[in-house]
Amino acid sequence: MASLFNTKISETYSGLIKTLDTTAVTTATLKLLSDGNGTSLGLSVNNQGDFKVNAILEWGSLKDEGTGITITKFVNEADGIANNDNDTTVPTSAAIIDYVSSQIGGQDLDFSGDTGTGAVILSSETFAVTGTTNQIETTASGTGLALSLPSTVHRDLQGNVTGDLTGNVTATSILADGVIGTTQALADDSTKVATTAFVQDVVGTIPAGLVFQGTWNADTNTPTLASGTGTTGHFYI
Repeated sequence: MASLFNTKISETYSGLIKTLDTTAVTTATLKLLSDGNGTSLGLSVNNQGDFKVNAILEWGSLKDEGTGITITKFVNEADGIANNDNDTTVPTSAAIIDYVSSQIGGQDLDFSGDTGTGAVILSSETFAVTGTTNQIETTASGTGLALSLPSTVHRDLQGNVTGDLTGNVTATSILADGVIGTTQALADDSTKVATTAFVQDVVGTIPAGLVFQGTWNADTNTPTLASGTGTTGHFYI
């Protein structure tokens, strides 16, 4: 830098830096700087220490006073984030996209069912949940996945059940097709299912001349018969 010592201002005025409007910097409002001839420098300052450039700002290092971290460079895609695992560099968007893609591309989603296992590559494949005919249907929409029974299954369940029926079957007083178990005739086997009340009614039809020797367990709806030898008018086992 050339010295201004013993040099007249008029001789160096064109090379001096001043505000463009030639007024003092006294507020937080940014003022544009110029040279002595009034040519804008594209730089603005205020009395708060703020500094603005209209074009390119080059720097050797950039320090954050709050954390004490000094940024030394930007990391581009070619340099790679994985090669700069530190707190002194800033990645570009291309470097971030490349790093995230490489991480996701190497991951998959493993899953298993009642039988079999599978895997979905997260970066290139879609995890599909499909139903089977007459068993379950799946419908994907937006962020949701709905599971439902096909309409034909609804109709079958509301009408007749075909095939083998396993598990627990419960009923109140009215059975299928509107048959009432407690009033079902002894010879009527149309329902193929008898309620406990019906069984009690059948037991109650034993002729009055027979005396039932035993007890009826109301909790389990089963008889406990007494044993003995034959006596007229008594029923034994």
